Amino acid sequence: MNFQFAMDLVDCAFSHIPLALCTLAALTPASMSVRIVDENVEPVFLDLEADIIAMTGVYCQRERLFELADAFRARGKRVAIGGPITADVYDQCRAHADILFIGEAEYTWPKFCEDLRTGTVKAEYRQTEFVDMRDSPQPRFDLLKAERYSSACIQATRGCPYRCEYCDVPEKQGSRPRSKPIENVLAEVRALVGLGFDSIFFVDDHFVGNRRYARELLKALAKLVPKLPLQVYFYTQVTLNIARDVEMLALFHAANFRRFFVGIETSDIQKLRAIDKRQNTEIGVREAIEKIQAHNITVWAGIIVGLDGDTPSTFDRQYEFISETGITPTLIGLLQAMPGAPLYDRIKRERRLRVLHDVVGSNSLGSIESQGRTNIEPMGMTIPELMSGFGDFVERVYDPDAYGDRLLRSTAKGTRAHPNVLAALTKKNAKIIARMARWYVRHDDPAVRRLLLRVLGAAARRRGRGLEELVYHLVIYKHLRTFYSRAASSARAAAARYSAPEVVIAQAS
Repeated sequence: MNFQFAMDLVDCAFSHIPLALCTLAALTPASMSVRIVDENVEPVFLDLEADIIAMTGVYCQRERLFELADAFRARGKRVAIGGPITADVYDQCRAHADILFIGEAEYTWPKFCEDLRTGTVKAEYRQTEFVDMRDSPQPRFDLLKAERYSSACIQATRGCPYRCEYCDVPEKQGSRPRSKPIENVLAEVRALVGLGFDSIFFVDDHFVGNRRYARELLKALAKLVPKLPLQVYFYTQVTLNIARDVEMLALFHAANFRRFFVGIETSDIQKLRAIDKRQNTEIGVREAIEKIQAHNITVWAGIIVGLDGDTPSTFDRQYEFISETGITPTLIGLLQAMPGAPLYDRIKRERRLRVLHDVVGSNSLGSIESQGRTNIEPMGMTIPELMSGFGDFVERVYDPDAYGDRLLRSTAKGTRAHPNVLAALTKKNAKIIARMARWYVRHDDPAVRRLLLRVLGAAARRRGRGLEELVYHLVIYKHLRTFYSRAASSARAAAARYSAPEVVIAQAS
């Protein structure tokens, strides 16, 4: 989710920095000149003077990625492609690249650079074993046009010890978490704050996969934050069972973590067990959410519909659950089967895998079109019922009154001390508030205008407690409402034109 429809309110071109490109630049020898060009924030000039054009992307970017690769090659440039896409659609990437990188690049990229120097470049560089994170250098953040991004990123760990059926992270990143030295992580925080970033996303798939490491890192961050020239806050991804560890939650609060993205998926315990999401069953789902919220940490939830056993009535039950718990930003998608995940193999064995042009298996990629589609033949409803039900569901979730109810309910549950609001009221943030207020006041929907008044009124009654978080969620609502309104329309349109010939059931090998 890149919040593209709210970037005008924060006066940025894109939400998050391209961490992979910065890391690749840091792995490049000092004797070589390197430049980062991120098409999210600047145009790509096809007549770039370069010996190698190295490109990366994810599946939903493939058409543009291949278009650029072909255009550069037509101009006589050698093109290298790496990133998750090379594992997902190897043959397609092979057709558009001179050199392919598969897997992590900490060892293969320096080897390639040496081969480039000696004129012995190979067609493929493949990393088969997981790299030691101690060998991952501080990314070249200095090469970014930092002012064009709203938030920075750091990766402290890779890997996840859990084996959710639909997830390919253990296969691609390993089930044994690997960690960077804490002093290296702190150096990255200092570098990013020095570039003006006041929010940093720890992109780790599971921040507390190694709990001992996570505790030490949080303690170090808590000591560092007061010494920084800007008031900076963090957010990351965890599993729901973090709520069992109250000490850890207190450490997160002390280190100024404001938000957790949690893959909740469903409140149905039996369905959680069926997809091997057992870490969400170690504590009551509602109880866990409330414990996190009590530490002034907002729960962002991933919700999946289209699980085996879901029926048309599932949408109402999921809506009631979301409303009761107050989870505010809710990233909703249909279940999709990702190559490399156990779910993909099971669905293929059951001959329920649908081959679709625009779906590879991850509704988290942020594509509006893929958000309301699935490559799985559902069991409890027809595909048109699933897609049209999704459309109705997400529009209910992002109704202005419903969103306001959840936002006020969740932020009222915090019992911990709030940060100094005045310290966060910088000139930059004051301009964001002004642009945000202007958008709400001028909106043609009275319910949207009412949302602004409700939230600001609540902030006044709370004497400013949690104001910064309330404003943040008002800003991103512009994106969420636009994104899911379009996703709903796309899903309904796909449901209306659905016909049997569109379905291709893959045969088990």
